[in-house]
Amino acid sequence: MRPISLTMTAFGPFPGKESIDFNRMGENPLFLINGPTGSGKTTILDAICFALYGKTTGDEREGSQMRADLATAGQLTEVTLVFELAGHYYRIRRVPEQLKPKARGEGVTHQSPEAQLWKLECSASSAEVNGVVLLQESEKEQLIVSSKVTEATREIENLTGLNADQFRQVMVLPQGKFRQLLMSDSKEREQIFSQLFQTHVYKQLEERLKFKASEIRQQVEKQRQRKQGLLEGTGVESEQELVKELEQLQPQLLLANADKERHQRQFQQAAEALQKANQLSKSFQALNSTRMEYQQLLSNSEQINAQRQQLERAEQAQKLSPEFTQWQRCQHEQSQIDEQCQLAEQRLQESLGRLQKAQVSLDNCPGLEQQLDGYKQQLALLQSYGARAEELNQAQQRFKQQQSGVDTLAQQQEKEQNALAASLADKERMERQHQQLQEQLLSLTDKQRSLDQLNEVIRIRVEFEKVISEQSKTQQRLQQAEVKGKQLKAGYEQQRNQTKMLEMRWHQGQAALLALELETGMPCPVCGSREHPDPTTDDQLTPSQHELDQARSQVEAAHQQLIDARESYQGMKKDYEHLCEKITQLQGRLTELQAPDISSTELIVQQSALEREVKTLFAQQQQAQQLLIELQQLKLTEADLRKQSDVTQKLQTEQQAQLAAAKSQLERAEAELPESYRLSGALEKAISQVQSEIADRQTNIEQIRQLFQQYSEQWHANEATLKSLQERKVQLQEKLAIASVTWEQVLAASLFDSELAFQQAQLDDTQILTLKQAITDFDRLSAELKGAVTQQEVSLKEQQPPDLEHYQQSLVAAEELKRASDAAWQALDRRITQLSDTEKKVQQYLAEQADLENHYRMVGTLSDVANGKTGNKISLQRFVLSVLLDDVLIEASRRLNLMSKGRYQLLRKEDRAKGNKASGLELEVEDAYTGKVRSVATLSGGESFMAALSMALGLSDVVQAYAGGIRLDTLFIDEGFGSLDPESLELAVRTLIDLQASGRMVGVISHVTELKEQMPVRLDVIADREGSRVKLVAP
Repeated sequence: MRPISLTMTAFGPFPGKESIDFNRMGENPLFLINGPTGSGKTTILDAICFALYGKTTGDEREGSQMRADLATAGQLTEVTLVFELAGHYYRIRRVPEQLKPKARGEGVTHQSPEAQLWKLECSASSAEVNGVVLLQESEKEQLIVSSKVTEATREIENLTGLNADQFRQVMVLPQGKFRQLLMSDSKEREQIFSQLFQTHVYKQLEERLKFKASEIRQQVEKQRQRKQGLLEGTGVESEQELVKELEQLQPQLLLANADKERHQRQFQQAAEALQKANQLSKSFQALNSTRMEYQQLLSNSEQINAQRQQLERAEQAQKLSPEFTQWQRCQHEQSQIDEQCQLAEQRLQESLGRLQKAQVSLDNCPGLEQQLDGYKQQLALLQSYGARAEELNQAQQRFKQQQSGVDTLAQQQEKEQNALAASLADKERMERQHQQLQEQLLSLTDKQRSLDQLNEVIRIRVEFEKVISEQSKTQQRLQQAEVKGKQLKAGYEQQRNQTKMLEMRWHQGQAALLALELETGMPCPVCGSREHPDPTTDDQLTPSQHELDQARSQVEAAHQQLIDARESYQGMKKDYEHLCEKITQLQGRLTELQAPDISSTELIVQQSALEREVKTLFAQQQQAQQLLIELQQLKLTEADLRKQSDVTQKLQTEQQAQLAAAKSQLERAEAELPESYRLSGALEKAISQVQSEIADRQTNIEQIRQLFQQYSEQWHANEATLKSLQERKVQLQEKLAIASVTWEQVLAASLFDSELAFQQAQLDDTQILTLKQAITDFDRLSAELKGAVTQQEVSLKEQQPPDLEHYQQSLVAAEELKRASDAAWQALDRRITQLSDTEKKVQQYLAEQADLENHYRMVGTLSDVANGKTGNKISLQRFVLSVLLDDVLIEASRRLNLMSKGRYQLLRKEDRAKGNKASGLELEVEDAYTGKVRSVATLSGGESFMAALSMALGLSDVVQAYAGGIRLDTLFIDEGFGSLDPESLELAVRTLIDLQASGRMVGVISHVTELKEQMPVRLDVIADREGSRVKLVAP
C-alpha cells in the first residue's frame, strides 16, 4: 500500500482543511515530518490509519475524540485518503461520530459515523480541487462501499491483507511502541506472519488431515460395533457359530417342506367339498325365498283392483277438464274487471280535486308579479352603491394594515432588545461552564484505557466461569451415561436370554404338533422312523409366531440403544477433553492480563463504576463540544440582533407616515356612502336579501303554472281510462254467460253426478302416471315370480339339503394340520434366511473395515506429522513460518549488524517452551562483544529501536521477495531516533536510504536536528494560536 494523497478536515490540531500530495515528494521518497511537540506530526499517521481502519496508530483515542477544538461549528470532521495497491487506485473517506449544527433551527444533531470506498480507474497523478487532493483523470470510479463503516473496514482488510493491529506493527512503528514488534510471543507472531505470507493453507491442511483421520477412526470403530451387534442380534457369538447352525438347519427345512405340501393338498380337498355343499344349500334357500315373495305379491290383488277403478275415473275427468277450466277463467276475469273499474272511478275524483286547487293558485299570480317588479327596482338602487362601498372597504383595510404594522414593529423592537440582553448573559455563563468542563476531561483517556482492559478481563473471566460450569455438567453427564450404558447392557443380555428361551419353547411346541399326527407303522416326517416309542408332548403354553417376532424385535431395539449409548458416551468424552483444554487456555490469558483473582460479579461491579465515570466524562465532553458550538452561535446571534434592531427602528418611522395617509383616505370614503352601508359586508347582505326575494317570487309563479298544467293532464287521462274499462266489462259478461252454458251441458252428459264428484275424481299427470306404473309393475313381477318358482323346482328335483356342519368340521381339522406344518416350515425358513443375510452383511462389513484400516495407515500418519505429534512436535504451519522467520532475521541481522557496528544480530529461539505454550517463533539477540545469546528484552532503548527498525525493514524485504498478496511499499517511523548517538544515527539514516532505493516510501517523525540536513524532503507542521497547518518543503 502506497499513499497518494491525504486530506484532513477539522481533524486533531488541524481546524481547517489540510491536504498532502505525496506525489510532489517524488518517486519512492524518504521524507521527514517535522514540527514542535504537540503540533500534530503523529496526527498525520493517525489520519492515514483512521482512514483505512477507523482507528489511530496508538489505538489510545477513538475517532470521535479526534475532532479539532478550534474548528468552526459548520465544519464536518472527516479524512480522505487516496492510495495505490498492486497497480490499482482507491479512495476512502471516513467521518467519525460527532455533533453538528442542525440544518434548520437552533441546536445540534448527532452525526453517525460513515465511510465510503471507491475504486478509481486513473493514473497516479493528482490535483487539488476546492482544497481536496484528487487523482487526475478520475472520471471513472466504482463505488464499493456506500456508507457502512464495518463493510469499509472489511474491504480494506481484504485488500491489504492486514487488520489494524497488524498494519500498526509492520507498516507503522508508533511512538514509544518499538519493543512491541520484538517482544511479541510465538502466538502473536504466528498470526502476523501467517497473514503476511498467506500460510493459512498449511493450517487448513493440518485441520483437514486431523478431521479426516478422526473421521476414519470413528468409521472403523462403528463398523466393528455394527458387525458385533449384527451377530448378537442374530443370537450367535461368532461367524463360526453362525455357519455351524446354518449347516444343521438345511436338512430339517427339506422335511418340513414336504410335510407342508401334503397338508396343503388335504386342506384344498376339504375346502372344495364344503364349497359344493354351500352352493346346494343356497339353491334350496333361494327356492323358499321365491315362493314366499310370490305369495306376498298375490296378497296385494285387491289394492291393485281399486287402483284400476281410480285410474279409469281420473282419465274420464281429464277429458272434461278444458270446458271446466274455460268457465273458471271467465269468472276470474269478470272479478278483475270489476275491481279495475272501481279503482279508475276513485282516481278520477282525486285528480279533479287537485285540479280545482291548482286553479285557485293560478288566479293569485298577478299579485305576485307586482311584488316582483318592486323588488327589482330596489335591487337596481342598491347596486349603484357598490363602487363607493368598495372604495371604503379598501381604505379601511389599508388603515388596519398600517396600524398593525406600527404595533408589530414596536413589539419586535422590544423583543430584540430583550433577546440581546439574554444572549449576552448566556454567552458569559457558557464560557465559564466550558472552562470547568475542559479541566474535568483531563482524566478521560486514562480511564478509557483502564475500562478497555477491564472489559477484556471480564469477557475472559465470564467465559472461564461458563466453561467451568459446562465442564462440571459434562462430567455429570459422563457419569450418568456410564451408568445408563451398564444398565442398557444388562437389559440387552437379559432380553436376549429370554428370547432364546422363547425360541426353544416355540420349537418344542412345533415338535409336539408334529407328534400329534404320528400314526403307528407310518414313517416320521422328521427322522423317517416307523416306530414312535416316546413322542414329544407340550406341557407348557406354546408362544405364537407374533410373540416370537416381537421378542426378537425387542432384542434388536435393545442392542441398537446400547450402540447409540456407546457413541453418545464417546462424543461427551471428547467434549469434556475440549473443555479442559479451553480452561487451560483461558487461565493463561488471565495470567497474561494480570487479572485479579476475583469473580466476574465483583469485576462487573468495578466495571459498572468505571463505566459510569467514563460515561459521565463522555457526556461532559459532548457537553463541552455543544457549549463551544453554542458559544459560536451566540456570537453570530448577537451581531444579527444588533443589526436587526437598527433596521426595525428605521421601519418604525416609515410606518408612522404611511398610517397618517391611510387615515385621511378613510375619512373621505366614509362621507360618500350612507351610514347603514358603511360596515363591511352590509351592502352585500342587503343586495343578497333582495335577490333572494326576487328568486323566491319567480320560482313560486313558475311552480303554480306547472302544477296547473300537470293536474289538468292527469284528469283527462283518468277519464279516458275509466271509459275504456267499462266497455271491456260488458264484453266479459257476455263471454261468461256462454262458458257457463257450455260447462253445464258437458257435465250433464258425463258419468259424474255433480261438479263435486268431478273435482274429487281429478288427478294430475304425475299421479295418473304413478297409478299406471304401479299396475304394470304388479303384472310383470307376478309373471316373473311364477316362472322362477317353476324353474327352481325343476332344477332341484331329486336333490336333498346338505349337512354343512359335517363339511365345516372336516375343513377345520385339515386347516389346523396345514397351519401347524406351515408354522414349522416358516420358522425354519426365517431362521435360515436371517442367518444367511447376517453372513452376507458380516462379510461386507469385514471388507469395508479392511479398506478403512488401509486408508487410515496413510491419512493418520500424514495427520500426525502435519499436526506436530511426532519428533519435535512442530506443526506444518509453524515449521513453514519458522523458515520464513529465519529469512526475515537474516535480512534484519544484516542491517542491525551495520547499525550496531558489528555487535548484534537477531536469532530465532529454538528451545521448546514449557507446558502447552506456543513456541518456536520467539527472538533472541547474539552479542558479539560477550559472545553470549540473550533475550531481546535486555536491549536498551536505543538498541531496541535499531532492532525494531531492522526487523521491520527485513520483514518488508522478505515479504516483497516472496511476491505474496501482501505488499509492504510504505514504512512510517514515529520518533525513536533521539535515543541514538550520532554515529548510530548516521548508520540508521543510511539504512533508510538503501530501503528507499529498493522502491519503498519511508516517512520519519523526529525532532533530531541532524535529520533535517540529511532529508531535504519534509512536511513541516506549523502550529499557532489558531491551530496547525502543513507545509511541504521539497528541493
